[in-house]
Amino acid sequence: MKDVIKSLLGFLTIIIAPILVLLSLVGLMILWDTVDGGELSLIPSKTFIIVKKSTHTEEKVKETDVRFTEIWNSGEAFILNLSGETITLKKIEYSIGGYSSSNKSIKIRNSNKIQAVEYEPKYIFKEPPSTIKVRKGQRPRKTYWQLKR
Repeated sequence: MKDVIKSLLGFLTIIIAPILVLLSLVGLMILWDTVDGGELSLIPSKTFIIVKKSTHTEEKVKETDVRFTEIWNSGEAFILNLSGETITLKKIEYSIGGYSSSNKSIKIRNSNKIQAVEYEPKYIFKEPPSTIKVRKGQRPRKTYWQLKR
């Protein structure tokens, strides 16, 4: 009887181990997916923002997109500013006392050329909240970026 149980456990181990590995890989892909913007892909994506006179569009783009191959490593996001005016990427810092708008800003001139920007904006043509929730144990200061007209 012991030999039968040992054989059965050995057999189950051989069957279950690959299944657990496969489930772990699927879990990692889903986690990657969540971080990467919702597409099931192991290729990282970045945000591409197209700014027009009174509207804008956002899309997730991959490194394999030929429009970005030369500038992919130059920034965390890409902006095509067709608005007719200069727009600004402004640093917003949150701390225990609320938020403060930093003096650090990046000017993005009107151009029909895609520009890589060092930081991905979280607030695109909208005002940031005056406070955010910070979980216990997180750094006391959080930094986000706002794209402004």
